[in-house]
Amino acid sequence: MPLQEASQGRKAVSTFINGSPLPLDDSRLKPVFNSLDASTPIHHFASATKSDCNTACDAAWEAFSGTTLDTGRSGWKRASANTRRDIILRAASLFEQRKVELIKAQKDETACAEGWAINNILTTVGYMREIASCVSNIRGEIPTINKPDTFAFVFKEPVGPVLVIPPWNAALVLATRAVTSAIGAGCTVVLKSSELSPLTHSLIVDIYHEAGLPPGVLNSFSSSREEAGEITEALIANSHIRKIEFIG
Repeated sequence: MPLQEASQGRKAVSTFINGSPLPLDDSRLKPVFNSLDASTPIHHFASATKSDCNTACDAAWEAFSGTTLDTGRSGWKRASANTRRDIILRAASLFEQRKVELIKAQKDETACAEGWAINNILTTVGYMREIASCVSNIRGEIPTINKPDTFAFVFKEPVGPVLVIPPWNAALVLATRAVTSAIGAGCTVVLKSSELSPLTHSLIVDIYHEAGLPPGVLNSFSSSREEAGEITEALIANSHIRKIEFIG
């Protein structure tokens, strides 16, 4: 999402929950530096509180099981394969359209070479389109069982909200692959963005919402290193989180 303006002219990445950025709290802003020049922050991010994290988990659960679609289907877990696939494909096209913005964010935050940033976009878009092509192939089976004249059915269902914790290196591709896999399977996401690349990760969220993702399906925030352990433990302990993807 675009940087929000805080006091003293500071630009910051906001916590994003249920389709909207939360108001910035100046006391919670943390600086982001380019590793090649640690003298001046390139921007800031809002360090989330445990309350913010619980709110994000609540939003993800409500979007998963509640009424977030206007199609008569209740919750993202019941969104049709066409709905999930089409949103992913629209998001993939938007990644290509917004490549200049994505390249700049990666270079600013991770000090990577432009070629690496471009490769991240190309690889990300490839993953997204491949995942989209698999959405309609999620199916169960009818296994053979021992009891005569009896059938067994195995159904595959979305597991629920997924906590995604991506790293800063290859910031775009690793985070987007995890988010897209969960969304494609009918799950919602709580994305704990890296404090080293919060803008890059927030652009993933922004693009998905531009592509038409309903509010609450993808929520994101960052936390300071000092509070990371406490925040992560609270997320893992939250009863709404049903699966964790930790990349590192």
